[in-house]
Amino acid sequence: MKKVIAVLTVLLCLALPLSLSAETLFSLSANEDFAVFGKEEGVGARLHMTDEELREYCEANDIVYLAVNQDNSKQIRLSVSSTGFSSGVGRLSTLSDEKIRALIPDLTGETQGEVISAKGQKFIRQELNLRDSGGEYLLTRYITVAAKTYYVLSFYTAPGADTKYIDEVFESFSSPDFTAKVIENLSVWRVVIPLFIVLLSIGCVGIVFLLIRDIRKQTADGEE
Repeated sequence: MKKVIAVLTVLLCLALPLSLSAETLFSLSANEDFAVFGKEEGVGARLHMTDEELREYCEANDIVYLAVNQDNSKQIRLSVSSTGFSSGVGRLSTLSDEKIRALIPDLTGETQGEVISAKGQKFIRQELNLRDSGGEYLLTRYITVAAKTYYVLSFYTAPGADTKYIDEVFESFSSPDFTAKVIENLSVWRVVIPLFIVLLSIGCVGIVFLLIRDIRKQTADGEE
């Protein structure tokens, strides 16, 4: 019976880090018109880039989610980063709307924007008509700070393209960082969970060693 418990404990030890590593810091979904980089093929080709070039671009710009529709008239990007400024702000939702509006230039680099609330989290929403080498486009973005982390959800829409997808995707956007309870304990858990995994892994190694020793001992006794 003890051996069965030991084996089950080992299996649990092996499964636990995998389940923890599978957790994500955000939830975001787009409809079937979009291909998500890293999940579907052909995203790089739609942007006239190789997959390696696109991967390097995302890493350089802290982009953790990138989705593009078939004709590249719509793009969705989510960037997540931690800066000295985001650490100082901590959580945008604890500030008054007036203070948030005063922070818009520092947080976004722009002077315009409105403060909105969604699922208990405050965001700065901006709509900017911009132009680059590819032509004109509408940039709609939602910016917030939670758990000292800077979140920017951006939508790039070509002229004449339908913008209804923006509200649909934003509605799906969530993160455990946005909940007050998680925010209060997040800094502690970010230390406790890795430490727990390390200690548990050490315990697993000890159990495996004892299990092998017992098996060898029983084998030797049987031979005698």
